[in-house]
Amino acid sequence: MSFAKTWIRPEVYPIFVVIGGACGLCVFQCTRCMFCSPDTRIMKETRAMGVLEDDSYFKEGGKFYNHAVRRFCAAQSTEMMPSLNKTFGGSD
Repeated sequence: MSFAKTWIRPEVYPIFVVIGGACGLCVFQCTRCMFCSPDTRIMKETRAMGVLEDDSYFKEGGKFYNHAVRRFCAAQSTEMMPSLNKTFGGSD
C-alpha cells in the first residue's frame, strides 16, 4: 500500500485534527513560557541581574500565573448539570 492510500482517507482525518491540535497547544505553551515567563531572561543585561526579589517582579509573576484562561476557568461553575443538582440536591 502506498502512503496516500493508507493516510489520505476520511477515516484518518480525526487523527490529523487531534495530533494537529495537540502540536498547536504544545507550540503555544512553549512559546508562552519562552517569551512571556518572568523566569526566562534572554537578554544578557537581564540575565546578569541574578535573583529578582523586588516586589514588581512578584507582581509580574502573578500576572503570568493568573492568565486569562485561568481566570475564565475559575469563574465557571464546576457542576455538570446545575439545574439537576439544584432540583435533586435541595435548596442551596
